[in-house]
Amino acid sequence: MNTLWLFAWREFLNAIRNLWLLMSVTALLLLSLSLALLDSAPAGQLSASALQVSVVGLTSLGVYLIPLIALLISFDTIVGEQEQGTLSLLLSYPVARRQLLLGKFLGASTVLIIAVLIGYGSSAVVLMMTSEEGISGWQSFAQLLGSSILLGAVFIALGCLISAKARKRSSAIVLCLSLWLLLVVLYDLGLLALLVSVEEGVLSESLFVSLLVSNPADAYRVLNLSSPEVGKLVGLWGGADISVGTAMGVMSAWTIIALWGAIHCLNKKQL
Repeated sequence: MNTLWLFAWREFLNAIRNLWLLMSVTALLLLSLSLALLDSAPAGQLSASALQVSVVGLTSLGVYLIPLIALLISFDTIVGEQEQGTLSLLLSYPVARRQLLLGKFLGASTVLIIAVLIGYGSSAVVLMMTSEEGISGWQSFAQLLGSSILLGAVFIALGCLISAKARKRSSAIVLCLSLWLLLVVLYDLGLLALLVSVEEGVLSESLFVSLLVSNPADAYRVLNLSSPEVGKLVGLWGGADISVGTAMGVMSAWTIIALWGAIHCLNKKQL
């Protein structure tokens, strides 16, 4: 266990030296503050707290930015070590390969957690200090923080999987960006095309919801936008059939499966 945390600490220090932590915190801080302050203006007219209104804008920001940051943090966790020639050295010590990968996953996840807590947390503090509602709506915002961290963990695990499978850093970054484009952008467009192309009654509501929530990015979006408090702001009522446990379970399953695949690829990797 000590070895695992040593690898995690090493990965965290590498992220600091590569300025990933500073860049991630700065991006989330500036964008979340901007969105939160802009979205808080109509809160009184909608009978919703400033924190609840900010969840709408921050969810739309997070579903694009958090997966991208997670993949950029994790795409070279393994293949980067291999290109530098340090992977063989690390594995020459009496450690299991799974410890190396899980340690790197934890280190990269720590970077993302700090970025989310500082970026989103700062906007929450500003809103609570400047709005009349104070901490009203903190439950929705706390759910946003937790699900954002879990969404980041999904894509960090996927980045580790690609990094363990790829042979070059250039290939890994291309695959990661392609994966981001597929899951975050193209998947929804594909569902929309499917919805308008099939005959009425062929695609049932339950099947459509299942297809929607099976994507971790959409599970994150629906989870934060379909609650009774926030859903009335965006008119998203259909997602009410998706429970918090279901959405969290989907994202957790993606994380576990991706980590298992990454460990399997690293065990088979020829050095």
